[in-house]
Amino acid sequence: MGKYLLKRLILLLPTVWLIGSLAFLLSRLIPGTYFDRFLEAETTSIRGNVAILTREKYLDNLRITELNKPTFYFTLKTAAQPDTLQNVFPVSHQVLLQGLVQEYGNWVEISDYYLAVLNLQSQIDLLSIRNNSNSNLQQNLLLLLQKTDPLQIAAIINILQKEVTTEQMALKRPIDNVDRHYKKMLQRAQPWRNLLPAIKLNGFNNAYHSWFLGLVQGNLGYSYRDRRPVLQVLTEVMSNTLVLLVGSLFILFLVEY
Repeated sequence: MGKYLLKRLILLLPTVWLIGSLAFLLSRLIPGTYFDRFLEAETTSIRGNVAILTREKYLDNLRITELNKPTFYFTLKTAAQPDTLQNVFPVSHQVLLQGLVQEYGNWVEISDYYLAVLNLQSQIDLLSIRNNSNSNLQQNLLLLLQKTDPLQIAAIINILQKEVTTEQMALKRPIDNVDRHYKKMLQRAQPWRNLLPAIKLNGFNNAYHSWFLGLVQGNLGYSYRDRRPVLQVLTEVMSNTLVLLVGSLFILFLVEY
């Protein structure tokens, strides 16, 4: 009976490792996380103090869950794909930047364009708060944060330039800056870089390595929902099941031997 148990245990360990590794890698490959959606649903605005607080929570969550690290010992991506896209908040902006990468392939120019749009957004928000109004500029800017097609982007920028009134002349320079970076992004587009594979070696500084070390030490991480150790949550909900399982196995062994 002892040899049988030892044999089953030896077979169980690689099985647990394989199933756990597949579950871990699949959870990392699925776009977005539960915490991403929770944070975005927690606020109705991505501006002002609420946005700063939410972004801090998001970055802190990346650090705790190690989503700020590469997934595996190596990363297979395209030459156009950046390494820091997961640090962008909100998640909808990650979708926008991913679409821009697919469309233009030049991350440096895309990043400059995105920062120019964010700067324009902050200027429009300040002006709206000062005037206590919600102008068409805000609505068009939100559209700009969703579009990747060059014709649509150009049309929205053109509308923004025409909508600036005398009282809003402070916005002229930020809008022109967005237009300048958009044209640079368009002129220096390299969509063919999306067809070039690129392999980056990450060494031991990756999420899978940290997860595996935790698994060996009995640390399964923390639950997003309960904010408690996963092992503690599993112990509470599976204690009765384990008692029944061990009891049935013991009876089975007695019957067979």
